[in-house]
Amino acid sequence: MTLLIAVLVIALFGPFLTPNDPAAIVGAPGTGPGAGHALGLDYLGRDVLTRVLWGGRSVIWLSLAATALCFAIGLAIGLTAGYAGGIIDPVLMRTVDVVLCFPPLLFFLLVATSVGTSQLTLIVGVAIVLSPGMARIVYSATKETATRGYVEAAVMRGESTPSILRREILPNILPPVIANASRLGQVFLNLLVNAAHAIREKVEHGGPRGTIRISTRADDGLAEIRVADSGTGIPEPIRDKIFDQFFTTKPIGRGTGLGLAIVRAVVVDKHKGSIRFETEPGVGTTFVVRIPVAARSESVPA
Repeated sequence: MTLLIAVLVIALFGPFLTPNDPAAIVGAPGTGPGAGHALGLDYLGRDVLTRVLWGGRSVIWLSLAATALCFAIGLAIGLTAGYAGGIIDPVLMRTVDVVLCFPPLLFFLLVATSVGTSQLTLIVGVAIVLSPGMARIVYSATKETATRGYVEAAVMRGESTPSILRREILPNILPPVIANASRLGQVFLNLLVNAAHAIREKVEHGGPRGTIRISTRADDGLAEIRVADSGTGIPEPIRDKIFDQFFTTKPIGRGTGLGLAIVRAVVVDKHKGSIRFETEPGVGTTFVVRIPVAARSESVPA
């Protein structure tokens, strides 16, 4: 936390700590560190330290803007699909699935080619790429919370849909959604990388091209996410060790032994959830993650 605060302070107030213009040429290109230029000069003769101090503010601004837009899009889609149901649910969530399948790098290249590069393009592009994951988390939380007694009571009182979403559902899903979204990306990335490595190992030994399947469902206040692969499976002698730190069966340079240990720490320790796996050697492995997404209280607010 101290390091994070220090970085934010430097990013926000850095421009006030240097008298130089970040675009000004102040000396010979490539000059090394010296008096007045702690980090030297770049290939055009601009002060490197000045550019670093000035650059932090734009990075913070772009990150906050993209994150805020991602949350707005994800909340809008997840709340609407999760509560409205009917034809709206599959239309919105299948659209989310399509966006999730689109490679982010290819998407950014298409956007840059079609509309050009700018800060607005970057913000919108990042938000579009990240919002499907947020929408899925909000959707699962909304579907579960919509069946709670206090929501049904609000419906019976004749409250409007916007009022129910704003007063009954959103306050109950927002805290877990914010907490989950900040860490779950790393969990699922590690699980997908692990699945890809298992499939690759099978292919290297003459097996067919594999598949990775992801499925989600809501179950009594929990979001259940399954990541299944058709890889090599987990041999029985090592099944009780796969969540241990630094344990890996991969060659040097391909695995660190930290991926599944981090997954378990985030899911179990941070979010009070659970993770287990189902495996069959030569057939594949399915990791099952279950995470609380909504309050479990059934009390009706006065």
